[in-house]
Amino acid sequence: MALIVSVDPQDKPTLAWLKKHDVCEYVDVKPTVTEAELVSLRNEGWQISLHMKGHPETFDLHYRQRKQQNFSRDAAIQTLLRAHRGNTTGVAWHILVEEDSAGVGFPQQLLREKPQTHAAAYDLFIRRLREAMAVAKEYPGMRLWGRAGFASSMHPYASLGLETIFLERTNDDLEDLSTGHAFARGAGRQFGCRWGIDFSQWWTAIGDCDVENSAGYFRRNLYLSYFAGANALAIELVGPLPDQTPDTATAFSDALLEFTQFRRRYPAGEPRVPIAVLVPRDHGWISPAYWHSQFKSWNYARIPYRVGDRGLDGLFATAFPGSTYAMQPFPFGAYHDRKSPNTFSLSGVTKDLAPTPADVFIAPPPIPFGEFGTDQEASDTLRREHRDSSDFRPMADSRWGDILDVVTEDATVAALSRYKLVIAAGRLTATAALTNRLSEYARQGGTLVWATGVALPEHENLTSCRIHPRLKQGRGWRWGDEDVQPEAFLYTPAEPSRSAAVSVLARTVSGDPLVLEARCGQGRVVTCLLPWFESEHRPLSGVATRLLDALIDAIQPVHIEGQPVQFSCAEAANGFNVCIANHADVRWTGRVTVNSAGLTGKCVEARSGRVVPTIRAGETINVVVTIEPYDVAVLHWRRTTTTP
Repeated sequence: MALIVSVDPQDKPTLAWLKKHDVCEYVDVKPTVTEAELVSLRNEGWQISLHMKGHPETFDLHYRQRKQQNFSRDAAIQTLLRAHRGNTTGVAWHILVEEDSAGVGFPQQLLREKPQTHAAAYDLFIRRLREAMAVAKEYPGMRLWGRAGFASSMHPYASLGLETIFLERTNDDLEDLSTGHAFARGAGRQFGCRWGIDFSQWWTAIGDCDVENSAGYFRRNLYLSYFAGANALAIELVGPLPDQTPDTATAFSDALLEFTQFRRRYPAGEPRVPIAVLVPRDHGWISPAYWHSQFKSWNYARIPYRVGDRGLDGLFATAFPGSTYAMQPFPFGAYHDRKSPNTFSLSGVTKDLAPTPADVFIAPPPIPFGEFGTDQEASDTLRREHRDSSDFRPMADSRWGDILDVVTEDATVAALSRYKLVIAAGRLTATAALTNRLSEYARQGGTLVWATGVALPEHENLTSCRIHPRLKQGRGWRWGDEDVQPEAFLYTPAEPSRSAAVSVLARTVSGDPLVLEARCGQGRVVTCLLPWFESEHRPLSGVATRLLDALIDAIQPVHIEGQPVQFSCAEAANGFNVCIANHADVRWTGRVTVNSAGLTGKCVEARSGRVVPTIRAGETINVVVTIEPYDVAVLHWRRTTTTP
């Protein structure tokens, strides 16, 4: 894994600190960097990444705003090449920089052209990205990177042939970390590129950077992304970063230094991700912010939801409880006078960035009162009182762990076959080509889960049931022989095929099938008869949740008992790692269970080196762990074949 830090080459104290502690492999520079500065950075052993927007319109807009009208893209590239004597090996260019953020480029075009459909918004986005990538043809051989703000951008970015895609997190006007992992990692795997997380220190709620009181927040983000399998982590280091002394260290530098030392000792390994969520290519889905009164797709395009989008909301909110609260620009409630409104974020597009007055948008806070008069007052108070900002920065927990990847409908059978379970969700159109790929995936041994809406009456050869093309109301459901669960929903009646091996897993109170499982070659197809997995007031119905719990329990690499936490796991050459983050303001104690095959019984909490008492129970290993508020633990088991 590589770590990239953005730093001004003239900030000598920060560069000295980074060098002293061997923090990063790359230094990210702005296009105004000089040849002498580049040579100096290279002589210190750092590789270079150039942070410069590639799209001509975006480039002009960005530097015009900064009153650098005479700045030349070609001059910056030529300076970079001269510093490397024409050899681009080890040189990366961030050619796509937050093209999906309102203060940059594409969203302004969205607001200007106002596409009316998901497909039109996707076509506009991918066309713009290709226009930016065309610029790179003038400079062959450079390694091209892209950074985006929203998870929906990951697959379009990856489809362009970028070497590495980054997704920005820790800005309070962006989505949660776990959903970000699922989209970025899935896109990287589907299109064969590297992926990473870009950590922003910008906190819109205070109109400033959150570096002094946020060690717990950034530490959890760093560790979770590391064990989620990120190939690169980028730090938007605003600087200057003080030397690591008791009087001058920031909370952020503390967290970064500890993480740096940890990753040198413990390789993360390969994350265990047995599940893929298959979504439409043009989905444009983002985690719905809780303060939005109407949920819409393609962020600034503001396209109303189409049928099936609520099912995506429910699936990800169930997988990652609390994910809709990560976009939290209002932790202090309403300000009496906001001096630095969100000019480039999801919660606001101010008049200087809006194509027309009608496009100006400032989201009202969800409550009409607040703790502070201004955002400056909030910022000053936090710093003066050394208040831990973790209290105000929600992070999502995990129902099943960080074990989901998101892939799009054009994923190949080979791409799907790396997953034990594929969940077809959202407004997918089951074309003949897609149906054939899903069928082949199941025949090779995979488990396909879909709902009516994607599954159609003509798919009887896969569903092993005859779906009637009408809707019926249900008032309760029963899973197997369990108690009846009251819930209002609509379903499509169906009759199991008599000639096929099909099992009914759940029924209505009246006995109608609701969930059916059919064999398909070496695998199986599980069909939920509630359209899009939804019910009346639940984007993911109770019976769909029960279905996913049952299927995932059998393939889940780690089981955790206790209050909700966020966790991931990874296979390393020397053992098995489980990373658990406690996002709550109280101490957490819970039981962690892993498969004992190939592992020694000894468990070590890797950050502290403390041995954790272990209990073997048949084919499993159990440990009881306690984690302090806003902290993270890394459990490590060595392999039996590894020499201590």
